[in-house]
Amino acid sequence: MVSTGIPSGVDNPLTKKQKAFLVQLARKAYEHCKVSSAGISFQDWRRDIQMLTVGTDSLTRCTQGDFRALRRAFEQRSGQMKKAFRTVMKEDFENIDQARHRLRKEIEKCKDVWEDPQAWAEGMLKRKRGHSDLNKASQEDLWHIIKTMSSRAAKIRRER
Repeated sequence: MVSTGIPSGVDNPLTKKQKAFLVQLARKAYEHCKVSSAGISFQDWRRDIQMLTVGTDSLTRCTQGDFRALRRAFEQRSGQMKKAFRTVMKEDFENIDQARHRLRKEIEKCKDVWEDPQAWAEGMLKRKRGHSDLNKASQEDLWHIIKTMSSRAAKIRRER
């Protein structure tokens, strides 16, 4: 089992062990999805999933803050839904700094969907909690905003 703890901060690069773990998990997902029959190479597919998930196609540019999201994405695509859910529940909720980091990344990622994704996130928080200060939001609220923002943005992109 690969340690998923954040050794010294969300902005530190992934370790070699973490990158190897993600590549192995991605390989299982690639084989599970039978993507090779569509003529897409493993490397291209993995990089596409990484780009969609964390906004970069290179594991060398991924950070500790990206590890769990990538792990979850590849677990889901390999049919390991229970593991993916446990990854969310066990690990994603343990660190508010990571939640803030992921929200910043999600806001950046959604600029192609909304003119001001930050305002969208603040509006969602205001409707739910009566205030729009993301810095005062609970960790649970931040993750709820991230997941809702991600799924709604994906739906809008599909409908274009």
